[in-house]
Amino acid sequence: MEDFEDIPNLEELEEIINDEEGDLENFVKLEKEKDGIYRADIGVPITKTLMRNNMEYWAQQTMDINQSLLTTGRQYGGNIYHNSLRIYLMFANICLYHPHFLLHHKATIHIELKEPGEHHENAYCLTTKHDDKARRLAIKATGITEGGETVVEYLWSAGTMIAYKINSWIDKLEGIPVEEIARTKRRYLFLDPRNRPISGLEKYIGGGYTPDTTE
Repeated sequence: MEDFEDIPNLEELEEIINDEEGDLENFVKLEKEKDGIYRADIGVPITKTLMRNNMEYWAQQTMDINQSLLTTGRQYGGNIYHNSLRIYLMFANICLYHPHFLLHHKATIHIELKEPGEHHENAYCLTTKHDDKARRLAIKATGITEGGETVVEYLWSAGTMIAYKINSWIDKLEGIPVEEIARTKRRYLFLDPRNRPISGLEKYIGGGYTPDTTE
């Protein structure tokens, strides 16, 4: 089977599997077999596609999710946390504060991405530097009220490391190899410990940052 360097992590797989038809009451446990490959348990509902253990399928599903976020938008459900609706995206836990989203526990999420070199006026990350790709990206939540009015909320984060994660996410969208991402400052990579290690990138197994050498 072909190796894939950027396999979805556990939370990403849960997001993907929640889109699939399957028995949501059945859960499996992670078992490492003699050949060193994890066959089943990742703490998410079992589905036919999960049981195929097809990494090409997961990679394609990740691409499809990214494409929908960048075009039509994608509906997410979430949980109330500290007076906000918390939703997990592939690079961040985002928080929505508009009363409409708090009431309905769901929103359609759009990602807006400016061209290289441009700065989005509603950029999600508030802690970027002038050369961060994260300056290009905004996250918009929308919903429709019972009266047919559109609710729009641009989200934001002042987290110190969120720029690293968004920089890397945009790198991946642009097809930059994981080895090159790891050599670039202000980047975050998560290499799944269930996959075959990539030589020289062991520090990123389970998640790791490439520091800003100017700090």
